[in-house]
Amino acid sequence: MTARILDQVETVLSKEPSEESLYQLLKLVSPTLDRASVKQDHLNLYKKVQFQINSNTDASKAIRSQIVCESLEPFYIKCVKTLGGSRARTSSAASARSTRSARSTASTTSGRRMVESRNSTDSLRSAASIRSADTSVRSAATHGTSDSFGIKSAPSTDSLFNPANKRTSAKRQPAKSSAPKLGGISFRNPIPKNNDAEFDVTTKWPFMNIQQHPNIPPAEQIGSRAAFQCINARGAITHGRAPEKAYSSKNGMTNSVRDEFGKWGGYETLTNVDAIKRELVERGPVVSTSFILSSAFLDFGTGRRSSFNNDLENKKHPVLIVGWENTMVGQVWNVLPIVSTSSGTKAQEKYHKVAFGQYNIDKKCLVPSSNFEKWSWQNGPYFEYKFDMDYSLWGTWDRIDITVTSKQLGALSKSLGGDLISAAISKKKVTLQDKEKKAHSVSCTLGKMVHIEDGDKWKVSLDFVKPSIKEVVIKSKSSKMKEVDC
Repeated sequence: MTARILDQVETVLSKEPSEESLYQLLKLVSPTLDRASVKQDHLNLYKKVQFQINSNTDASKAIRSQIVCESLEPFYIKCVKTLGGSRARTSSAASARSTRSARSTASTTSGRRMVESRNSTDSLRSAASIRSADTSVRSAATHGTSDSFGIKSAPSTDSLFNPANKRTSAKRQPAKSSAPKLGGISFRNPIPKNNDAEFDVTTKWPFMNIQQHPNIPPAEQIGSRAAFQCINARGAITHGRAPEKAYSSKNGMTNSVRDEFGKWGGYETLTNVDAIKRELVERGPVVSTSFILSSAFLDFGTGRRSSFNNDLENKKHPVLIVGWENTMVGQVWNVLPIVSTSSGTKAQEKYHKVAFGQYNIDKKCLVPSSNFEKWSWQNGPYFEYKFDMDYSLWGTWDRIDITVTSKQLGALSKSLGGDLISAAISKKKVTLQDKEKKAHSVSCTLGKMVHIEDGDKWKVSLDFVKPSIKEVVIKSKSSKMKEVDC
């Protein structure tokens, strides 16, 4: 529980201090909190947040908890100041005293628990600092420059790859939308600083089900197929769990990768190893459009000719890059072919390895600009609801209470077959979906319904139906997604 509350608090801390941020912070310990009660109850709820942060029995999390507490106090005080009024100022002072007392107690307790050497403690602090790097990057983004659309871009993070820790002259990539922190998703995770690091998108996002085909598509369809491999994988990341849908092109099978990405929100170009690595870690798979399907590549190793379209031999053949690893001869990209293979049992064995710089693989890569949050990734029936909080919060809960009008209740009834009582008893499932961002959705069943007196409002309880992470991984590997033409 402590690790989960730490993750959620860190997400809130990455935002600007405001009344809205305070509301989201307090809802972590009081999911049914309404906005009108924030001014009155914020101090008591803030103490509950502190208590949950410090209520760990794991020495390895003690330092991280302390760091979060230290960051939380000034953030909370700034949020309270936005409420205004003498009560807010008094509560701020009281909360500061409470925080110092809680931190002192936590420090004494963690001191008794931790018997590791000084070097071990330094190692833990370093790990905690890395986890906090996300917040630093997001904070730094507020001081970036604005483009012609008024969007601020974060300072370049190329220095993370530079051994001398200096900025490179690589062209800064346009600002991208981050997926919510859910199901293993992280905002702007720091890139490993050393050249020995390895990475696989299916390790970070184990629920990802990257679409492959039983047969090799015709040469003219390779570009479109590779593009939708990437689109579907990134949609799963935004959705935060194993998708039930996979999309493909209905009338544009002969489109290039650039055409498909351009049609569905635009694309960005990556032309160096560091940029490709950063993109893989932050946003998911990338498509190399410059890779040459060399005869030497096809004839080396087992199963290569059966994994690629041989009509494109010694020509450009778009491929999906899903990570990188180290070998005896240096670092290589892991390439997932369009066609599924039956060789091997380990995840790495289904990849074909291409050395950095070989066959022009990292000369030009394309990625979609969109995170496909407006696409549905679950099957219906749907009930749309406009949320005023982040998916990274409500999407992790086990249940939710929402307030709806009689008209909305009618829409819910229609989604459930017209009989709410029968649907509640039989636990009939409906997909609760954010009206603005359809990728933010959860399967649920109907619980209680209570009419709010003196108004056209109903309070409806919905219980979420979410498989465990183990079940999600098994499902993503074994189930066939419903393919949808778009």
